[in-house]
Amino acid sequence: MRFRAAPVVVHVELLRSGLFHDRPELTNRYVDALAQIAGVALGETQSARLIDTVRKELEG
Repeated sequence: MRFRAAPVVVHVELLRSGLFHDRPELTNRYVDALAQIAGVALGETQSARLIDTVRKELEG
């Protein structure tokens, strides 16, 4: 989570609980990973097309 006047906060969801991190030495890796994912992720339209293509293939 990003806020204007506060450090980045990362919520890590666990099986029965969760953790919040707000120290840069803990959040930087998550921020970097999110940027990498965003760099390779399909857009909304492309994702919908891919899902539709796979659905049609699975239906035969």
